[in-house]
Amino acid sequence: MQFDFSIKYKQRIENVVVNALSRVDSVEITLVISQLQSNLLTRIQNLWFSYHTLQKLISEIVNDPSYHEYYTWINNKLRRTG
Repeated sequence: MQFDFSIKYKQRIENVVVNALSRVDSVEITLVISQLQSNLLTRIQNLWFSYHTLQKLISEIVNDPSYHEYYTWINNKLRRTG
């Protein structure tokens, strides 16, 4: 397969998209990523209580933390150990 293209250099002032991206503050990027992670965690946590098997597991671990060797319930979060 053959491609027909050419590469042309653009100075910073002409290449505004790349120039703008290079100036994005890392705090802004962190906030966006944090929001995405937060939404994902909320969706996962909502699933914990919609599945009977997970509800049972969580209930057993809350009542007896040593009940299951591979899972813990810490700060209202189901965690897999090991």
